[in-house]
Amino acid sequence: MGEGHDEEVTLLLQYFRGRPTTSFPIFIYTKKTWSNIINICIPNQTPQPTGQQLPPTLVNTNRTIGAGGGFAEVTFSANNGQRIRITLTGSSSMMEPYGSLEYPDGMTSIYTPDLGSSLNGVNTSELILTQSGTYTYVIFDGSNIGGQVNVKIEMI
Repeated sequence: MGEGHDEEVTLLLQYFRGRPTTSFPIFIYTKKTWSNIINICIPNQTPQPTGQQLPPTLVNTNRTIGAGGGFAEVTFSANNGQRIRITLTGSSSMMEPYGSLEYPDGMTSIYTPDLGSSLNGVNTSELILTQSGTYTYVIFDGSNIGGQVNVKIEMI
């Protein structure tokens, strides 16, 4: 573009649907001519919308539950009033993972998610915590077949 002349310019970022890529060509359209001026590379990561943050994960670990009535446990710290989501994912779709959340006072415990509410080896519940401190979460398998269970507890 010369000095004193305004010209409309269109930028095009080409994306190939269904084809994973981290390199995108950029084209400029001026006076009915397309020019490939640059390729940009974007790191292979999931973009995050501006202004939104992923919920903090308090626990994300695997535990082995023994067959015939075994259990495992994890601990985490949280505060009164925090809302959490517990997701239990069994290594087999036949597993029925469930758990008991023991509160910091040692006197209060609740079953969450409940036995019998799992579907295809996955069981999820949400709740608001009523105490601050260290919680102990005990994981069981209602099917008694045992195996690995992924335990994910996140703030929501």
